[in-house]
Amino acid sequence: MAHLLDDVRARLARADEHISDLEREIADFRGLHPNLYRTDYDPKTAELSHRLQQEPAPPRFSVIAGEVLFLLRSSLDHLVGQLLLAQVTPPANLGAAMERSTFPICDTANAWKSFDWTKIPDVSAQVRTAIAAYQPCNRTDGLPPEDHPLAVLSSLNNIDKHRKLLVLTNKITASHKISMVRPVEIRDLRFETNIASTESETDLARGHVEVAPDGDVDVQSHVTTEIAFQQFGSAKVEPVIPALQGLLKYVTDLVADFEARFF
Repeated sequence: MAHLLDDVRARLARADEHISDLEREIADFRGLHPNLYRTDYDPKTAELSHRLQQEPAPPRFSVIAGEVLFLLRSSLDHLVGQLLLAQVTPPANLGAAMERSTFPICDTANAWKSFDWTKIPDVSAQVRTAIAAYQPCNRTDGLPPEDHPLAVLSSLNNIDKHRKLLVLTNKITASHKISMVRPVEIRDLRFETNIASTESETDLARGHVEVAPDGDVDVQSHVTTEIAFQQFGSAKVEPVIPALQGLLKYVTDLVADFEARFF
């Protein structure tokens, strides 16, 4: 038997399929285009540099990520449309109401206060309270509203309308192993690992290793990269697959909550 939320569930299932497809394509891409990196140490300056060169990620990755975001955002709007259908007394002009209906996402108190409730006409006080509880501006965990999953979803969805989401950016972590060819004194040791675009050869990490004049040093570094969103809330870089999986889970749980309470 058909359920009012079947369309919403289908959208969420399709979003999950897109994420799995994207994860496989990224793995294939990384297999064909491994990172090329090198570590150089200049004993005269005691400077250590670590450089990475990687093939740019194809624009298709941003397109697939954008499709996931669209499906998640539209699932929320479809949820509101089905709420209108599920009411004991639907709006008089149901067709027009459903065309205007939307799930509000407000990250500021002023935006929430000015929300036009005629876009969700005649819903109960209980529905209004439930929607209000999910607003980024009303979060109670002390975290910034812009980092709320719905705020992030809305922001990324808007970005996708005008420009690429992933912007060929990688999240970079590096570890360094210092080995002395013979026992010597290490007088100074500093490392700075940068998060950077890898559209071309990039200075990833720069360090300073100062040893005694007769010393010798061997430096080995390991770098991992992940294709990531350039901006994800207040985070500058966030790996794309776990980020999308987290948004999908949040929206899925929200839909399940509304289903249990109002359908």
